[in-house]
Amino acid sequence: MVNVLLYYGYALFALAVFSAVILPLFNIGSNPKALKKIFTNLAIVIVVCGLSYVLASGDALTVSIKPEPSSSTLKLTDAGLILTYIVFAFSLIAIVFGGIINLIRNR
Repeated sequence: MVNVLLYYGYALFALAVFSAVILPLFNIGSNPKALKKIFTNLAIVIVVCGLSYVLASGDALTVSIKPEPSSSTLKLTDAGLILTYIVFAFSLIAIVFGGIINLIRNR
């Protein structure tokens, strides 16, 4: 049962990636200025992912796990956690400053 749900999750993830990356490319013909925005957003995502990978340590765990994960697995796991922290921080900042800007504009 778990394998079926795991494959279902993979399929939904692939559909989400397809929707987020491929479908906006169809809109470029009607709006060429959107291409600049797409590449800017893509560059920001690549920089944040690269930053999280550079900040990841990949040090060995202090607990005993069999089989022991490799250093590359630990580095990718650390990078994923750091990326989650960065995205969470940016979203909190956007929520707070968005509310402040709305209060200022609606005065």
